[in-house]
Amino acid sequence: MELDLVIKIAVIVTLLIFIVLSIYLIVTLGGTLKLLKESKSTIDNLANDLSSSLKSITADISELKVQMIQSLNNLDNVSKEVVDTTQRIEQEAKTVFNMFTPLNYLIKNFYDKVAPPVNFTASLISASSKAVATFVNLLGKKK
Repeated sequence: MELDLVIKIAVIVTLLIFIVLSIYLIVTLGGTLKLLKESKSTIDNLANDLSSSLKSITADISELKVQMIQSLNNLDNVSKEVVDTTQRIEQEAKTVFNMFTPLNYLIKNFYDKVAPPVNFTASLISASSKAVATFVNLLGKKK
């Protein structure tokens, strides 16, 4: 009978250990399930945050694209205006230059016609003044 009692005690202890381990397993699985639900919730929140951030970034990039297109169009218009202004200035400068070209030729021709007689007259006056100075100098020495 002792053997039956030992076997019964061993079976009861084994059943108790099995029950305790089953309860521990159930509690652990419940905690794991709770942790998985929290993880899922956190991952869902993170996915929603990332999705909203990506939407916001996409909207910002679209707005930036529109603004850059407008800026580039404005830059294109300004560069065209600069080219037009430069061409007008060049044409007006040519007009002014062409207006003064005949005046320049007139002044050159006038100088070419007046300079030789004036130079000749200046040389004649210079020679005459040297002759008078020499003559006065000679008269001053004879006294």
